[in-house]
Amino acid sequence: MYANEPWTQFEVILSNEGNFKINFAYIPEKDSWPRIYMKGISDFSEKEWQETSIPKELWEERVRLKKPS
Repeated sequence: MYANEPWTQFEVILSNEGNFKINFAYIPEKDSWPRIYMKGISDFSEKEWQETSIPKELWEERVRLKKPS
C-alpha cells in the first residue's frame, strides 16, 4: 500500500463520530529526537525549538543542512 512512499512514523486520529485518519511521515534518523513525532528537528522554528530539550547547536546544524544550497 505504501511501498513507494517510505515512512518512519505515523499517527492515527479518531474522531468522536468514529471516523479515523492515518498520517504518515518520513523523518530521517539524523533529524529525529526522542518524544518528538511527525516532525524533524529541522522543521522547528526558533520559537518551537525553545520549547524542546534539543541542543541549540544540533538544531542550528539541522536547519542549516535542510536549507537548499
